[in-house]
Amino acid sequence: MDYKVYIYGAGYLYNELMSYIHYYDDLIKVEGILTTEKNNYSRIDGYECLTVDEAIWENIDYCIVAVYEWNDIRKKLCELGMENKIIRSHIFRIPNFDFEKYIKLKNSEMTILCNYCLGGHLYREFGLKELSPTINMFCSGMQYIDFLENYEYYLSFDMKEKIGDIEHRDGTIGIEEFWPHGIVGGEEKTVEWVLNHDIEPGISVRKWNSRRCRVNYDNIVAIMIIQSDQEAYAFDKLNIERKIGFYYKNLGLENVICINEWSNKKNIIEFDSMFPFFVNNYMRNFAKEVPIIDWMKFFNGEKEFVRKI
Repeated sequence: MDYKVYIYGAGYLYNELMSYIHYYDDLIKVEGILTTEKNNYSRIDGYECLTVDEAIWENIDYCIVAVYEWNDIRKKLCELGMENKIIRSHIFRIPNFDFEKYIKLKNSEMTILCNYCLGGHLYREFGLKELSPTINMFCSGMQYIDFLENYEYYLSFDMKEKIGDIEHRDGTIGIEEFWPHGIVGGEEKTVEWVLNHDIEPGISVRKWNSRRCRVNYDNIVAIMIIQSDQEAYAFDKLNIERKIGFYYKNLGLENVICINEWSNKKNIIEFDSMFPFFVNNYMRNFAKEVPIIDWMKFFNGEKEFVRKI
């Protein structure tokens, strides 16, 4: 099957992309090169140059974005109804990249539940439609375990802004009091999320209330940045088929990965405050280095997703 694509961008990343894309000549048919402003050339490498407003989107399966600063472009493509048709060019650099497996992932409409920002970053790095309300917020400790144990219950509720005093929680480096908080749940029980990406709580609250209606309960993936043995053991026992946790200890648990770089004494002392940020960057940055997790394999339900190191 041929996939018809536009390539958005005509600079350095375009040149890099073209060194990879020829391996997929039997799968990918380039229909044109898009730029925001009119290009000085009518064609590049034989492909027609178009502005984004000249593009004929109904004829296109995917748009490969080959630019560094892509947030405005992503917003524009989402407005055009192309949210789940975006492919970021750097995915072609993933070791042993398989384009058809990637398309399977894009079409799976996966919901990632995650207690830190890693889930949102993975959605954007892979160019996936964001079908989770937990993006760009965090939930600490055993609260998050409770959320995962009862996610259908909690996701049935709109979020409400928390009013009043905010308690300090381990693992949030003492600055959570400067961020708005949101409460999810009913009279039976609640969990509290820290809305650390939005100064105004109403923004994150609206995003939660909108995204919770997009959750795909048939394709749930759970990710947790773990900060205690208790959390690790509880996470490993969760009744969720695809789950992965990251911890600085090796407890011999099937679903909890030890980050070896955090095994010395100095790093353990710093663990409470810095470990979530370290995991967030280290585990998603496949454009600059190779993470120990093959995310495509993990998301597609394959078993051997931990790279041997």
